[in-house]
Amino acid sequence: MILAGAKSHPAGYHEYIKSARLLKVMLESVGSIKMEVKIFYDWPDDEKELDDAKVIVCISDGRDGDLYRDASFLVPERIPVIERQMERGCGLVTFHFSTFAPDLYGEKVLQWAGGYFDWQDEKGERNWYSAISNLNTLVIPADTSHPVCHGVKPFIINEEFYYNIRFPDNKAGWKPVLTVPALNSDKPNGNVVAWTMERENGAMGFGITMGHHYVNWGNNDFRKLVLNGIVWAAGLDVPEQGVNASFYNDREVTRLLFKKKMKALILTGDNIEAHEWQKTTAALKRLFEDRSPFHIDVSTDIEDLGQYNLADYDLLIMNYCNWNHP
Repeated sequence: MILAGAKSHPAGYHEYIKSARLLKVMLESVGSIKMEVKIFYDWPDDEKELDDAKVIVCISDGRDGDLYRDASFLVPERIPVIERQMERGCGLVTFHFSTFAPDLYGEKVLQWAGGYFDWQDEKGERNWYSAISNLNTLVIPADTSHPVCHGVKPFIINEEFYYNIRFPDNKAGWKPVLTVPALNSDKPNGNVVAWTMERENGAMGFGITMGHHYVNWGNNDFRKLVLNGIVWAAGLDVPEQGVNASFYNDREVTRLLFKKKMKALILTGDNIEAHEWQKTTAALKRLFEDRSPFHIDVSTDIEDLGQYNLADYDLLIMNYCNWNHP
């Protein structure tokens, strides 16, 4: 199960929805691994859907003081649901911004996933223990015998690295899997940017702070490491050469995932009561998807004109969209 958050950054950065769709296509294309991947946009309408998950992958924002949203699995009212999934032995993967966690849930995240970006001081203020560095640099697998590192070679990548991650004091079950020598850190394991956690109940956690640039999915070793981590956290065997899956461009993802040749974006939103934008949006979506080669995405956020890559779309439909509340 992938929890894909809403956009919050310009096109090409923090592409949660595109990354989730790409991951689904890649994971389901690997013949040696039988995996069904479901995507939920932020959170499932029916929380019981999570009961069947072998692993929950969160690709979303994370809260940084008053900035941005909580990671999809760390919204306060959802914590009991996630706790129940963790207790039954479900795996957990945190990816880039979703590694951010408040201290209130820090101990839980350490138990579940093995690490988090610590942005709070002892007073609860936004005062980072962890750090961020943008580098084009060498990344090295920490333990080539670890299943998550299978088939992964040292590689150079341009990335926004989160480091000085808060890791558990008791390292039982915890292992580093990826390090960045160029990161200047005086913290224990400060240059570790990906790690794993084997919990007492046998379930697995995998965290990686990379993933800022969507284009990096084209890097074979980065892509393989993430896929290895998801497969491992699901409790499946990682092939000796790692999970080999090709990168697919957006048009290929649309064809494979939705069985459509093209993609359209409906941009809509709040308006006067006489404009029934919700009903007309649903009707337009149904009409286009039933009778045309288009898959339809819907946005109610005007910022998405700058946050989505409009080159991914063949058609833009503006439906009652002035975003003025009456």
